[in-house]
Amino acid sequence: MREIDTESRKIESPWSVEVISASDQFVAQAASIAEINSTAIPEMEAKAEAHRFASFDAISKHLTAEDLEEFSRHAKELGNGILELVGRIEKGETGKSITLKMGGSAGAAISYLVMHTTRSLGADPHHQLLRNSLLVSAVSGFEILFGRIARSILQINGAAFNESDYGFTLQQLTEFESLDDAREYLIERQVSKLLYESIDGWDKWLKRASGGLSMSDLPVDWTVIREGFARRNLIVHADGVVNQLYLGALKNLDSRRDWGVHAGEKLGVSDEYLAGFLQELMALGRMLSAGIGLKMHKSDQSAFVASLQTDTYRSIMSGHWRTAIALSEYSMRHDLPRSKMIRTQVRAWIARKSLFGIDDIRNEVESWDVSGLAAEFSHFRSVLLDDKESATRQIRKLIEDDKLTIFEIAIDPVYAGIREAFVNPSTDPSGDFGDQDEISGEGKGSE
Repeated sequence: MREIDTESRKIESPWSVEVISASDQFVAQAASIAEINSTAIPEMEAKAEAHRFASFDAISKHLTAEDLEEFSRHAKELGNGILELVGRIEKGETGKSITLKMGGSAGAAISYLVMHTTRSLGADPHHQLLRNSLLVSAVSGFEILFGRIARSILQINGAAFNESDYGFTLQQLTEFESLDDAREYLIERQVSKLLYESIDGWDKWLKRASGGLSMSDLPVDWTVIREGFARRNLIVHADGVVNQLYLGALKNLDSRRDWGVHAGEKLGVSDEYLAGFLQELMALGRMLSAGIGLKMHKSDQSAFVASLQTDTYRSIMSGHWRTAIALSEYSMRHDLPRSKMIRTQVRAWIARKSLFGIDDIRNEVESWDVSGLAAEFSHFRSVLLDDKESATRQIRKLIEDDKLTIFEIAIDPVYAGIREAFVNPSTDPSGDFGDQDEISGEGKGSE
């Protein structure tokens, strides 16, 4: 499926440019964070582990055979001493300690390892520190996006200001060179004040300022989003140690749910947690900007819809299934040309199939009436249902008619189940190309 749609991205309003640019920047940053989480951190941990063993090997190279024997004896004494100390502590014998006498090169090596290990134990593991930082960075990125969206709203809708924000002292008025400067000051003050509030406060303001748009009404897991913001605050202000503020936030999210956390417990950020949160946050960021655009910048609706569909495709190609499902669902709430509606529905199905399995979509796809559709679209029914015989026959005909390429089959996740029949199974599916948009089946190209 190809997606080269430059015509619909033409933008008339400078406010639309600001909103789309802010959203593009946020989504790109969040996608980069997701990539770091899934690739760079595991690689870094492997290197750190190798470095720890390398340090031990380097020490052993400087010890003679006699020193190594002594080193081994000291290491056993140290281990036994630690076990003895732990036993005393468990018995309530506080204030106790152990003393080991170690001399020579072997003793110096043991001392170095103890010092090095103690320092490492004093900090969270590397991957935990990084993932904590990535969560903070992701939330900060969304905060920047929301601030820019709020600014766009205030530039258009003066009624979005709170009455108290109109006040100026006489001295302040004399410092402005024009009314535009005064208005700019009001906007900056309102946005700054707004960003000090919680995400629930942002949503309350947004609903009033935009005439009804609410983040909680968008097809994302709002509970996941709000908990992620609360966890970010816990990491920044309490080193991740659960306190009553965090527990209160969880209770506000769902008072009947057992969250399984207790005061004093230290929460971290796992790779699965961060990956899931980022997918919800990416979807929320793009849908929020598109929602504002569709509501307040009506002349540029096609550009905002195009941004939704572009990110849907990129999410599919990146394996961000939850993001793709949310963006597809949101896109289909709007008036799309028939070809785009079909393309979007197919992407929603492939994302759900990849995440939940074929049974999640089987009934819907089986009931999909493809009679009258061009082969470029009708073949997706067989592909989605894993009907390899029918799908292979249809795809070979599309290739012969120059309406589909081997490269598209190699990189598009929709063809994952039948790919081996056409390309080398070891082909790395990556890239970002667009769809054909001709539903009549007459030729190829983009709108």
